[in-house]
Amino acid sequence: MGCFALWPTPYLDENEAPELERASWDDGTPVTIDGVNDIVFAVAFDPDLDAEAGDAVEFLWQAGPYLIDPREEREEETGDQIYFYSFVELPYDPELNGEMLSVTVYDVEGADDRMSWPLKVL
Repeated sequence: MGCFALWPTPYLDENEAPELERASWDDGTPVTIDGVNDIVFAVAFDPDLDAEAGDAVEFLWQAGPYLIDPREEREEETGDQIYFYSFVELPYDPELNGEMLSVTVYDVEGADDRMSWPLKVL
């Protein structure tokens, strides 16, 4: 007669990607740069964020060939979720006409989410 044994199933802790919850425009909406009030934002959260373990998110903004440094970044805790905000000022450059503006949010494990918008420069 055989022996019946059960081994515990290993738990695999899969990383969930951060999510861009909202931005200045809906994903894919054309963006006009007029050189006047060209500050834009994105808001993200990480569903499996562990702030005590040093987990965080980073934003990467790009307009055509240019990387754009954030003007301001901040966090806001709402209930049990931490929201991350990033603000950038778009460069006024006629050569950006027809290019894409994109923001990508990454977590410490490299998972990401992205939004993009076509640019129109006046």
